[in-house]
Amino acid sequence: MNTNTNDPKKATWQPLATQITNSNIKELDLQNTDLKSSNLPDFNLTGVNLTGSNLEGLDLSDCELRCTILLGAHLSNSNLAHIDGYKACFNEAVLVGANMIGADLTNSDFKKANLSRAKLEGADFTEANLQGAGFTDTKGAGAIFANANMSSIQTCRSDFSGADFSGADLTKAMLYGAQMMGADLRNGVFKGADMTGCSLVGAKLAGADFDGTILDDVNFTGANLENAYIDHQYALTLNLTEFQISRLATR
Repeated sequence: MNTNTNDPKKATWQPLATQITNSNIKELDLQNTDLKSSNLPDFNLTGVNLTGSNLEGLDLSDCELRCTILLGAHLSNSNLAHIDGYKACFNEAVLVGANMIGADLTNSDFKKANLSRAKLEGADFTEANLQGAGFTDTKGAGAIFANANMSSIQTCRSDFSGADFSGADLTKAMLYGAQMMGADLRNGVFKGADMTGCSLVGAKLAGADFDGTILDDVNFTGANLENAYIDHQYALTLNLTEFQISRLATR
């Protein structure tokens, strides 16, 4: 049995042996179980181990998923809007096209999760671990990633307009073409990241560290770069105003 795969074609699941209720859910072994046809809205799934299970397309909106284990689970096109997912584990989970609007995912784990085409508007990932996660065509406007570990994430054509990345670690992140207009990137760490073609129009970049960051074709119009670090010689080649360059930190 393949219990830790991001490829649904290779996954095998056990059929659900009994009807799930709020009273018995914590007593059942639901690992690697096919729950696709289950009805779980408003369930309390706190601490339940759903490792490797199939929850594709399920309506889990408003569910309690505090400390729930969803390692390698399949949640594509599921409805996770407004869930309480504090300290939940979504490591290596497949969340393609999932609706996570307004979800509380503070201190949660999404290491190497696939969040492509997911809807993350207004979701709170404060201090979450998203290391190596994928975000292709993701909609994350207004999402909160404050102090999150986002090192080595892979994102392409995603919209993070107005999102909060303050204090986040995006070391070696691939942010190619990301839309980050009006985003808060203050004190963020972008060392070695690739931000080619990003839009940082009106973004807050004060104190951000762009040491070794690729910033080719980035739109910095109206961005605040007070005490942000960009290598001076490289900064001169970018589309920055003289005032913006004068506000950069020196080393």
